[in-house]
Parts: sequence; structure tokens; C-alpha cells
Amino acid sequence: MIEEYPNASIDWGKNQISAVGFGVGGFNSANPFESSYQAAMKNAKDRMISVIMMLKGTKGVSLRELLSNPENMSKLNAWIETLNVKVLKYSDNSVKVILTGTLKDAPDSLEKALGVELQSPN
Repeated sequence: MIEEYPNASIDWGKNQISAVGFGVGGFNSANPFESSYQAAMKNAKDRMISVIMMLKGTKGVSLRELLSNPENMSKLNAWIETLNVKVLKYSDNSVKVILTGTLKDAPDSLEKALGVELQSPN
């Protein structure tokens, strides 16, 4: 089952979560690609966090509740820093970033990072 969100998706069959971020800007900066990349990365990370907040643990507790604890939010941010990143650069120096992470059944999964079992909606 694949759940689609604006510029993000969760594929429970593959135990993967993906988020897409876009960045345009920095035309006046010394390095327009770098400023677009930073904006795209922030955009993708924000989307990843907002989708993760909608998930629930197997005990039915929403991750929004779990992540209201700053320590857990730090763990989530650290996990996001390790995600697989694909960067697409366009001729106008805009950038698209795709972050992909593992939800469960892997040593680098979100479940391991947060210490919570995630519930598939089906």
C-alpha cells in the first residue's frame, strides 16, 4: 500500500518513505546552486517531518505526540541527516532533492532511530 501526500509518499510494501523538496533562489548570490540546494534540502526535510508526524506507533500513539519530546525530535533530525539523497539540478539553478529512508526492518530504519514500532494502515 502506498500513501501519497503533497510531495511525499510512504510505500509500506517496500518499507520506504520519500519526500521531495524544491529550491529556487540565490540568483544574486555568489553560488546560486548552493543556495537553491540548501532551500530544497530544508523543504524536503520539513516535508519528511510533517509526514512522519502523521504516522502512529503499534500502540496507537501518534508520532506527533512522541516527537513533542525534544529528545525524540533530535533523534528524528539525526536520522534524517543520514537519509539517501538524490539531487537534480536544473539549468536555471533550481534544485529538486529527493530524500528516501527506511521505515522498518533495517538497521538504519526510522523504527530503530525512534525506538518505536510503526503501524501500517492496512
